[in-house]
Amino acid sequence: MMWLFVAISYLICTTESSSASPEVSMDVGEIVRYHGYPYEEHEVVTEDGYYLTLQRIPHGRDNLGSTSTSHQAETPGSSMFCHPPKPAVLLQHGLVLEGSNWVTNLPNRSLGFILADAGYDVWIGNSRGNSWSRKHKEFEFHSEKYSSYSFHEMAMFDLPATINYILQKTGQEQLYYVAYSQGTTTGFIAFSSIPELDRKIKMFFALAPITTSSNMKSPLVRVLDLPEGLIKLILGRTVVFDKDEILKRVTSRLCSYTFFKSFCSLVLYLPGGFTNSLNVSRIDVYLSHYPDSTSLKNMLHWRQLYQTGEFKYYDYGSDNMLHYNQVREIHPHLSV
Repeated sequence: MMWLFVAISYLICTTESSSASPEVSMDVGEIVRYHGYPYEEHEVVTEDGYYLTLQRIPHGRDNLGSTSTSHQAETPGSSMFCHPPKPAVLLQHGLVLEGSNWVTNLPNRSLGFILADAGYDVWIGNSRGNSWSRKHKEFEFHSEKYSSYSFHEMAMFDLPATINYILQKTGQEQLYYVAYSQGTTTGFIAFSSIPELDRKIKMFFALAPITTSSNMKSPLVRVLDLPEGLIKLILGRTVVFDKDEILKRVTSRLCSYTFFKSFCSLVLYLPGGFTNSLNVSRIDVYLSHYPDSTSLKNMLHWRQLYQTGEFKYYDYGSDNMLHYNQVREIHPHLSV
């Protein structure tokens, strides 16, 4: 292993480094402010006790406009000269991601900034278990009780709490929902299962929508073919992809070197497939925020969908009767 360390060190010292992006060491708020946008953080508590962080870009760099803060702020006739409130939009990340994935490109390529400049009140969600949403009223983050969730609980608890908070804060009756990957899955479940929540969605934009993963061809998905016991041994029993700040800094620094950029891109290509649209010059920024944490149970739930090709609740096996009052797990009914 020593020769490998020496070889890498030599390459780092002799290879020209493109200047590292300053956003590598920044969190979401710092990135947003760095590009000249306003930024707010809000905290919401779900019905089952999880604390979620919401990030907000209330307006663009050049359009202040009006962003309501409560129902009372929008009393009729308060002022005939008031700007109408900016339409609210919620951006929801995908699997092992967090809110930064909407702002890690440059402003003209990041949806969070594009929408803010287009006149929207942008809210960015963070699902339970990621680096922004790790608190609970009772349970410690690394405990099995905390990690006893999958995307189903994100749909039934996280989304309602998030959407209701945004509407209450802005005084609006509906919002736009833009989601990527697992964020679309939680939307499908929540809006089909909770009619009153569905009525609060003005329009749902599903980017890379997914309900089952059995047709995925990426090499990394083959890990899901491994026995469950081996997966637990590899990934741990509670938290998956817990953030190691030192490792992320080393990786991001390494990936700022031109020689390593293509190699580092494999981290994103392996799970999602190859694409010509990846901005390789920003790979150090991407990897400073990816992957982010989730629960082992969430990964195992996706494994069940991959192996069966069915969209269904988590299969507890012999404990299904305890959770669902029936032997078989439940298949959600998706309706438009």
